[in-house]
Amino acid sequence: MSIKSLVNAYDQLDSFDLRVLRVIEIGHRKFEYVPIEVIADWSKRPEELIGKSLKKLNALGMVIRYRGGNYTGYRLTFMGYDALALHTLAKRGGIIEKVSPTPIGVGKESDVYAGDAVGDGKVVLKFHRLGRTSFRQIRRFRAWIGSRRHITWLYESRLSAHAEYKALVLAYNAGINVPRPITVNRHTVVMSYINGAQLSEVGDADNPEDLYWGHY
Repeated sequence: MSIKSLVNAYDQLDSFDLRVLRVIEIGHRKFEYVPIEVIADWSKRPEELIGKSLKKLNALGMVIRYRGGNYTGYRLTFMGYDALALHTLAKRGGIIEKVSPTPIGVGKESDVYAGDAVGDGKVVLKFHRLGRTSFRQIRRFRAWIGSRRHITWLYESRLSAHAEYKALVLAYNAGINVPRPITVNRHTVVMSYINGAQLSEVGDADNPEDLYWGHY
């Protein structure tokens, strides 16, 4: 998934589609796949209208449908979760105006993008994406899960993001040389942008010890 494809999909959503995504997000507290009847009931809208929105969201890759017997349910994808987070940060939170189309970092558990802050300056957005294949067995070792046994990868990514944000706040307030924490929403941590070069791209350093300890 690229930010460009997410933005293109997001531009096709209306306020009701976003409401349906939010209802499904809340429904995941009880269901892995939220029944369409529950979505209609909680949305206070006719099931026919809900079905039309769900069909659209499914085509955009923001939800996945499950059908078995008389049961039809839906769950959010990371793209749907991304849309909710970006909507909150841009529209309600007034934090970001633009996100770069190319990631500045992609790992097994997160994607990192640069963005423009509202007003002035640049920020970094880190999208936690736990549950990628190679890391699925490590869930049992994560301290923030506690005694929880039945949680979605989306919610686990949210827990991971909030744990990182808390640690970043503690480090920043202690005077450690880390990016300034700005906010966290769902699985997305927003922090200040530090202009520099990756160590892999740096040749010889005059004072490697100072570079290591961040004294530059």
